[in-house]
Amino acid sequence: MSRRQRVETCELRWRHPVSGVAVRIQVKNKPDYLESGSDMIEVTASPKGTALPITSTGYVAHFLSATELVAAGGVKAFVQQWMTREEAGKAWRAKVAAERQGDLFKWADAHGEAVTSKATQQASRPAPHPKARQRPAKRPA
Repeated sequence: MSRRQRVETCELRWRHPVSGVAVRIQVKNKPDYLESGSDMIEVTASPKGTALPITSTGYVAHFLSATELVAAGGVKAFVQQWMTREEAGKAWRAKVAAERQGDLFKWADAHGEAVTSKATQQASRPAPHPKARQRPAKRPA
């Protein structure tokens, strides 16, 4: 059996740091995907669309050499190391901090709470009807 026919599948568990939601991560390794010695790893999060440190959409396909995968200790170890590395990165930490902080504007939009300024209220009033032109009053002589 060639390497190409052997698809390795494994599953990881991960907990979102803000929501606490348990995420199931399915990892598939497709050896010799485009050429001999080049593997493709597909990572899919469930629930669908859950952001992970390695993908904001819940899905990512990553290409690497078979030797890199072996050096990392296999598919599962490679993905765990990748997730750990990205969790420590500035971009992911900033995203988590923003989620913890919340966004008042998004909350207001979601809850139908909107404050309108006086300028907005005045702008939404209908314009007064134009008055008939009045003749200037005659000056006393």
